[in-house]
Formats: sequence, structure tokens, C-alpha cells
Amino acid sequence: MDELTKEQLLDNMAPCSLLCYTCPGFIRGIICELSAKLENYFKGFYDFQVENLPEEIKSYAEAFKTFEERLVRYTKPRCNGCRNNPDPDCTIKGCFILECTREHSIEYCGECGEFPCNKVNTDLFNPTIYNRWLNGNKRIQEAGAEQFFQKKKRESHYIDFMKEDS
Repeated sequence: MDELTKEQLLDNMAPCSLLCYTCPGFIRGIICELSAKLENYFKGFYDFQVENLPEEIKSYAEAFKTFEERLVRYTKPRCNGCRNNPDPDCTIKGCFILECTREHSIEYCGECGEFPCNKVNTDLFNPTIYNRWLNGNKRIQEAGAEQFFQKKKRESHYIDFMKEDS
């Protein structure tokens, strides 16, 4: 996913600046795509292990079967993204940002003359997501949405939640 059309960029990035593209719930996201590829390359591996592993390490095959079952779940996400009828179980409850950006005729909060506004706060977002919203939209203001997306698409959707010892 190198250069994007405006429509692709809007599909892959929510108006709050969070990337649908890196979310495991997004139908057209990288996690879904890579999970499907990985699932394809592992086809038959469990059966191979059951047939060929020595009895004393066959439990490895069962561990792989569990992994494979979990992997398959990531190939079938349900969310169309924040701009395209999102899955209500995936979105932040009470999020009004899409409606607000539409009312202001903008694509991202960072394009608004009122940014950062008092409507978005830690009542809507927890502090980690609030800071991500704030910093993401500042980067959109500075560098533009395309450049911001190109940088962020290589990061985990949840990188800001990592604990120091992880």
C-alpha cells in the first residue's frame, strides 16, 4: 500500500486519525490480509505434524492447531471502518467524531479551525487514546494525512498501550 487515492486514505484512516488499516477488526486491514496469507501457507501443517512427529512431542501439533484456529478468526473481521458503517462492537462507544467532521466539512479533526476542541476529552477517549488523537491530528496539520498514514501504517495499532517491560 504505497501511494493512496484520497478515497483509499479515507477508507483506511478514521477522522480521529486512528488507523482502521492496522486494526484487527477492519475487513480491508493489514492484519486480515497477513492472517489470510499466513493461514494459506500453513494449510496441511497440522496434519503433517500429526503424521510425522514422534509421539513424545505430538502435543506441539495440538498447540499449533489452537494457533491456527485463532489465526482463522483474524481472517474474518467484521468492521468496514469508521467512515463506512463500522461494527458497533469495534468502535468507541459514543464517538461523535465522524458526525462532527462532516458538520465542519473536513476529513480529520486536525483540519478543523477549532482543533483541539473541548468536545474530545478523556470522557470519550481514555488518556492513551486521547493523546493519540491529539498527536495524530497535530501531525496531520504539520505533514498532511498521506504522510502521517505512510508513517503510522507500519506500527502496531496498540503500540501506545505497551508496558515498558514488554
